[in-house]
Amino acid sequence: MFRYSFDITFGLADCLFIQFVFELFKWAPKSSNLLSFFGATLTWAPSLIFIALVVDIFSGSSSDD
Repeated sequence: MFRYSFDITFGLADCLFIQFVFELFKWAPKSSNLLSFFGATLTWAPSLIFIALVVDIFSGSSSDD
């Protein structure tokens, strides 16, 4: 279980970084404050994190013994 919570945490951190880059290069509307930045990220991040978890779970690369 720790492995998947670790994956989710780093997946969210990756999504926050991607959102930051998109706003930095003006590919996405600039957030007015930190709360709207997290809100903008949370509109699209959960689906990517879910897909990554499904791939991780079914890939068979687990070393949890």
